[in-house]
Amino acid sequence: MKKIFFNKNDDASLAVEKILGETAKDIVLVIPKFSRLAESVSNFHLIKREADADNKNLLVESVDENALALAQAANIPGVNPFLSGRRKSMSDIIIPEKTLASINNSKENSSEIEKNKAKKEELIKDLPNDLREEVDFTEMDASRRPRRKKLLLWLLSITVVSAVGLSFLFSYMPSVKISLNLKQTPFEFNEKVKAEKGISEINTENNIIGAEVFSENKNIALSFPASGTKKVEKKASGTVTIFNAYSSEKQALVANTRLLAPDGKIFRLVSAISVPGAKISQGQITPSSISVKVIADKAGEEYNIKPVSRFTIPGFQGSSKYESFYAESKEAMSGGFIGSISFPTDNDIKKVKGEIENKLNEILKGAALAGIPSEFYILDGSSQFTITKMEIGSEVGTDNNFSAVGEAEMKTIAFKKDQLLAFLKDKSEKISGFNIIFSDSSFDFSKIKADFLKGQLEFYPGFKGTSKREIDAEVLKNEIKGKTASHIREYILSLSGIEKAAVSFWPFWISKASENPSRINISFDL
Repeated sequence: MKKIFFNKNDDASLAVEKILGETAKDIVLVIPKFSRLAESVSNFHLIKREADADNKNLLVESVDENALALAQAANIPGVNPFLSGRRKSMSDIIIPEKTLASINNSKENSSEIEKNKAKKEELIKDLPNDLREEVDFTEMDASRRPRRKKLLLWLLSITVVSAVGLSFLFSYMPSVKISLNLKQTPFEFNEKVKAEKGISEINTENNIIGAEVFSENKNIALSFPASGTKKVEKKASGTVTIFNAYSSEKQALVANTRLLAPDGKIFRLVSAISVPGAKISQGQITPSSISVKVIADKAGEEYNIKPVSRFTIPGFQGSSKYESFYAESKEAMSGGFIGSISFPTDNDIKKVKGEIENKLNEILKGAALAGIPSEFYILDGSSQFTITKMEIGSEVGTDNNFSAVGEAEMKTIAFKKDQLLAFLKDKSEKISGFNIIFSDSSFDFSKIKADFLKGQLEFYPGFKGTSKREIDAEVLKNEIKGKTASHIREYILSLSGIEKAAVSFWPFWISKASENPSRINISFDL
């Protein structure tokens, strides 16, 4: 015979599992004192039922008299290795013996004894045989009547409570617990995958998934100190308004036409113009005008003059037009200068361009990370940075700084994480033949190549993971509801991807699953 040893905390489901796992037909269950198995007779009924279904013969070996009693109640023979002979009587229900001489003194007492015996037989008829044999009912005197009534009431109460409890259990509480251990299969994939813009469906055969191209544009303006110096001569410039109070005909003036200020300083027209003709009505002339740019005849700060109310045109001097054509300035002339000034050197400009490029690159990387949703993978090498504008100012301000403006674009090709996993899941399912889920998965992306004109990204995912069969618990419940334990085990173990299964019923006398799926509990990974 094969012996199975139990710990105090081992429960009935573990005992059943150990018994069913043994190949021996005859098994001895070695149960210690204070074992959880000895807490309820239902544990032994469950063990007995499962052992019978598997054609196993059981014997309980224990020094715990309570465990032996419960085992015997479930029709499992038991033995105490340290004792021999018959088990002790249950003294709490043994009725003390009396001598027949004290009872047989009268016919009335004899009749009373016969009545008592009849009542006692009626009282214990529902008790198990082993308990009935333990009770001595050969005689009982009248002094034990109160105890007999208490026993009757106690048994009646137990019967009523048991009936109500059993009715409740049969109606509402039957349940089945199913624990499944799913087979775990390693899965690796490191073939080339292509993510393409405009693709919505996964192409498992050609290793193609969808991609999106994200674009960000930013610009910045900065000022930098100029390190170069040079001597320059600059002419003052400004704007004047030239009036025609001579005739209704327009008057052409060539570039460099002189305008004379009252202090003798000469300014010249920057470009050729045509002064509109005056308006003449009833012999009255209303002058026409035009605003033009002028520049000083010489360099220097002395030409930075205040507004002038009347410039004359020396070219018309000696003619009737001299008094009728004139000009005025409403703002001061400016920019006249002779001396040394700062200017940006080639090194200054190169340094500025590099700094603007770095800042724009940093800004756009942050903008791309913030702008692309978290459900996308952004791989190293999947972004393209391009400077679209770079302007370096030629003028140096009074603070000795020159300005620079830069603009750039960042394009990023990204793909959804769940689409890549769905692609890999489909690859694995074609191998296994059933739906799977991944656990303990990881990626090691490599050989990343982007084509921003086509919106394509090629890469090797370097995927490693563990796949398990995906089981819909609700579907499984509907498949096994109302079925017996053997049919449930047979059905579950027929499913691919299941390595081990344990089925237990509650209460122990239930032999098949409820028709109500909510009374079927399914858990995964034993």
